[in-house]
Amino acid sequence: MQTSDRSFMGIALAMARRGLGRTWPNPSVGAVIVSPEDPPTILARGWT
Repeated sequence: MQTSDRSFMGIALAMARRGLGRTWPNPSVGAVIVSPEDPPTILARGWT
């Protein structure tokens, strides 16, 4: 896994934490959509 991938995964996990305790019975989920270009750019992010 590349360093940038780890960074984006960390952002997604942080986003998911925002929903903890509010999504029962579903899991809390964070997502980051990233451009395939170099350098990658965040196009969208969100959580439930």
